[in-house]
Amino acid sequence: MIQKRFKLTVSNLETLKKGQEYLSLASSERAKWIPPARDLDPESFLTKIGRNMTQYSSKFSKFEDLFSPSSKLKDLGLKVSDRKYLLSCREWYKRGMDLPRALTKTRPNRRKNLSK
Repeated sequence: MIQKRFKLTVSNLETLKKGQEYLSLASSERAKWIPPARDLDPESFLTKIGRNMTQYSSKFSKFEDLFSPSSKLKDLGLKVSDRKYLLSCREWYKRGMDLPRALTKTRPNRRKNLSK
């Protein structure tokens, strides 16, 4: 089984502070918290996270709509796998991580079997 690893980066100290602010909230408040847009609109956010998520850009008119509850995403017609991926990307973004580098999968180092 291949493990999925993510390279996490933060562009500036301000986004890291916002992420720490988010993590200090109670879980009920975290669900309602919407991060600052950081010069992104819904289409550019979906483009940066990849996986052909731009097909859903017409369903989100404002940046805040991306952070609606999961049940509303289901009503918008997102497939289960796409909803899960969007939810994980939203969580990384709320924590202050950059896109898309925060979501780039890196391959684990594998040792080659040199003995034959």
